[in-house]
Amino acid sequence: MDDDNAIAKVTRLGQESVTTIFLQQATGGLVLPNTQERINLQQLPDLKMIRRLLEHSTRISKMGLVEELRRQERPRKWNSVLLRHYRYVVLDESCTTQIGKWTIYLDTLRGVVITTD
Repeated sequence: MDDDNAIAKVTRLGQESVTTIFLQQATGGLVLPNTQERINLQQLPDLKMIRRLLEHSTRISKMGLVEELRRQERPRKWNSVLLRHYRYVVLDESCTTQIGKWTIYLDTLRGVVITTD
């Protein structure tokens, strides 16, 4: 068995997860959270932008929420191998969003905080 297959089998034993990129709604459109760096989902991201997007990502493994996130379409321009399986979440000005029964808050000290109603 090669190393790639061994790694794939081991990672399947854990909880399902989805890697999520956080974006924030601002007056002029979408930005990376706590920055003014604009993100255009209709534009093909170059390598520099892909790196910036990945810097604002995290894996979410909350059962139920993973399925909700996977149902979301990803931007058509995210056809890079590096972004293929990623989803995104748009936060409001207070770094919060609602997805199904979950409230997601991006806290600068605690990271991603997920609560249910």
